[in-house]
Amino acid sequence: MNIITISREFGSGGRTIGRALAETLGYKYYDKEIIQEIAKQVNLSEEEVMKLSEENKATFLQMPFENYTGMDRRSVDVLRAQRQVLLQIAEKNENCVIIGRSGGAILGDEHPLRLFIYADTQTKLDNIRATQEKYANSTDKQIIRTMKRIDSIRAAYFELVSGEQWGDRNNYDLCINTSGCAMKNLVKPIADYAVSWFED
Repeated sequence: MNIITISREFGSGGRTIGRALAETLGYKYYDKEIIQEIAKQVNLSEEEVMKLSEENKATFLQMPFENYTGMDRRSVDVLRAQRQVLLQIAEKNENCVIIGRSGGAILGDEHPLRLFIYADTQTKLDNIRATQEKYANSTDKQIIRTMKRIDSIRAAYFELVSGEQWGDRNNYDLCINTSGCAMKNLVKPIADYAVSWFED
């Protein structure tokens, strides 16, 4: 079983690369499917799951629920389910690409190929405007503020899951700078790297 996990800065193209990489390698692709499964397990809508997980990723659930003051029980359930869903994916014993949700840290025992995708600010602004219609009329300042907020949430969750720093090259097997690059031109080299990495 080969698992590729992708951590990424918001707007860097990690989702685009992940989907194309899965298609190129013939791997199963997990992204929104994870949210769908969490929603089933906790009996909430996908929108509610997204909202709760984004708001509370900075609190990782290893302690009993009673130790969480001021935290909605639904948020606790969502974060526990998120971890459980990733472990269930690994149990399927299939080659796959997993986007986000600190998959590389949570599934560390499965020895995944851990990718980190990043880019400069202008590239991320261009990508966000090109792929997410809701930001079409936002100013650069507004989008940058959103980028920082989302990345800080991802960093906090990763650090609490792993005890390591999000984005630190020592915590990944391959870091990819997509600044000024056409995503389609990056996929084959990454796929070739993955094939060689899993063969070693």
